Amino acid sequence: MNWSTIGLLLMLAFQGEYRARINASREMFFRQDFRAAAEQALAARELLPGDPESYEARTSALLFLLKREMGTNGSEVSPKKFSDCHTCPPILELFYKEQKEGEALAQNRLRRSPGDVRFKFVLAKLKLNLIWLNLQVLKKREGLGEFKQARSLLNEVRAASPNEPRALTALAWINYAVAEKVPWALRWIVGGGSKEDAFRFLNRAVACTNCTELERAEAQFALAEMLKSEGRIGESEIVLRDLRRRFPSVNGNGGKEKK
Repeated sequence: MNWSTIGLLLMLAFQGEYRARINASREMFFRQDFRAAAEQALAARELLPGDPESYEARTSALLFLLKREMGTNGSEVSPKKFSDCHTCPPILELFYKEQKEGEALAQNRLRRSPGDVRFKFVLAKLKLNLIWLNLQVLKKREGLGEFKQARSLLNEVRAASPNEPRALTALAWINYAVAEKVPWALRWIVGGGSKEDAFRFLNRAVACTNCTELERAEAQFALAEMLKSEGRIGESEIVLRDLRRRFPSVNGNGGKEKK
């Protein structure tokens, strides 16, 4: 066996372990152990520090950890003010650092590989995580232009892969958030929003046949959250029933994290 073959095998092994750790991060995320999810994403980065996907997974975990510290398990934070959350500033500082570094890395990878749909998706998600932070945690209506950029990137992903489940799920959240939160006069800036489109995208993502269990679960959790937001509690509970069996909250304590 020559050195080039050995190098190729090592690279494949590193990529396989990287993917396993990213998946472990998402597994912990769905189990609402957001600290563990952030740690697994960081562990993945040790293997492939030049890949931006670990930043996307880590900022997602940090965002939901901030929401947890603000007193909620859902997509909206409680009335508690951020200034009253003494544990939040270091998490927020880390989020900003991770988001900035991840976005710069994703943009650099796209400059080298402009047609790479994975990097387009990761960049879009990193932008969206910052938008959700502003809208849901800090209560700032900032980054509407980022909405449009993220949507454009996700539409490029769909053009190349029409049934890509994570892109469909992200587009569903954009459509739902714009329709629910953005004033009518400003919706044109971000390309409009439609709850009907949001559910249409999610139903396609949930029905995917060639996606992973984690990709489908991401769409199912989003569907349950949107159904709940629409007051369709019974339908939401039906979706959540199997998800709770597959992804039990840490310690079975309703989603509260281990300290």
